[in-house]
Amino acid sequence: MGLWNRLVVGAAASMLAFSSFVPAIAGEKDEKHVSVDIVFCIDQSGSMEQIIASAKQKIWAIVNEMALAKPTPDLHIGLIGYGYDPFGADTGFIHVYIDLTDNLDGVYQQLMKLDTNGSTELVGQVMATAVDQMKWSHDPDALKVMFVVGNESADQDPDKERFGFEKVAKRAIEAGVVVNTVYGGDVDLAKAEPQWQQIARLTDGHYSRIDLSGGVVSVATPYDAELAKLNGDLNKTFLAFGAMGKDKEKCMEEQDEAAKGAGPAAAPQDAIAQRASCKAGKLYRSDDWDLVEASKQEGFKLEDVKDADLPEAMRGMTLEQKKEHIAKMDAEREKVKARIQELAAQRDGFIKTEIEKNSLNADAGFDAVVKKAVREEAERKGFSFDR
Repeated sequence: MGLWNRLVVGAAASMLAFSSFVPAIAGEKDEKHVSVDIVFCIDQSGSMEQIIASAKQKIWAIVNEMALAKPTPDLHIGLIGYGYDPFGADTGFIHVYIDLTDNLDGVYQQLMKLDTNGSTELVGQVMATAVDQMKWSHDPDALKVMFVVGNESADQDPDKERFGFEKVAKRAIEAGVVVNTVYGGDVDLAKAEPQWQQIARLTDGHYSRIDLSGGVVSVATPYDAELAKLNGDLNKTFLAFGAMGKDKEKCMEEQDEAAKGAGPAAAPQDAIAQRASCKAGKLYRSDDWDLVEASKQEGFKLEDVKDADLPEAMRGMTLEQKKEHIAKMDAEREKVKARIQELAAQRDGFIKTEIEKNSLNADAGFDAVVKKAVREEAERKGFSFDR
């Protein structure tokens, strides 16, 4: 019996728990933000190059899908690579790039490091690494999801006693982790596909098969250039402070540049347009390094921030002048964010129309199968979606 089947038994208890945050859906102040933890385990063997490129292009679209959820989730993403020879046999050819975190820039920074070089994909072992080593939420209401992406047999590990995928799937169930599998291409399909399907079935996850090209549909739109410009305007409203402020601001800017280079020839500004939409949404956090957001946090005291830790333009200001400057940047940010959100909605409509007009299959790409799985699994947990 899978996890979802067993959850039915506890439906009454689940509804009671859900009722504790129903007011949040109406937008009340005491909204409970439920954790959504998503770990991507991505095969870095030689033939995965285009699927990895799809992930680099479309990760912001996946984040934007979760921004539609109500109540607003506390989104955490983790990233593990496997099947990469330079990691070494003693690691199982596996490396944790980043643990579960709400630092989306940090996740993207690590994602951009992924390249390909390997041939030994130990699926059960990477699943075990995710279950055992990632810092999953302890909240019983949390949604805990793993995506294992690969393109060969799932039972290559010789240590079946510890890492047979059936046994690791059972451990995932016990940990409350849903495992979704994404199988790329058709290498040894008759043998491999049933294995990947079984992993998903055992953990009440979703199985998808996509083309080795990644299957992503990319559409250039009339809104892309302005969204890229607005992303730069948004950056001007950040007020980096403290020991980590400058480093995090620099990381943000570097990930902007990375997104600008992640779009395909057919839609070169796709990734930066999606990133701009993310930064203007609910899930992009900067309250640990940006005065505009930090000043909204309970217990924050602007007067405790040393002058030397402030942005250069704010040094020497009186406390009131500092507050006025922060308020000015906040107002400007809200104006830019509103315009980004307006254009992003128009962009989505344009893309939908183009897909329908040209009879494109947008449901079989890496981004589409991930968004579909996360949305359906979030709805099981009581989330709803704006559209």
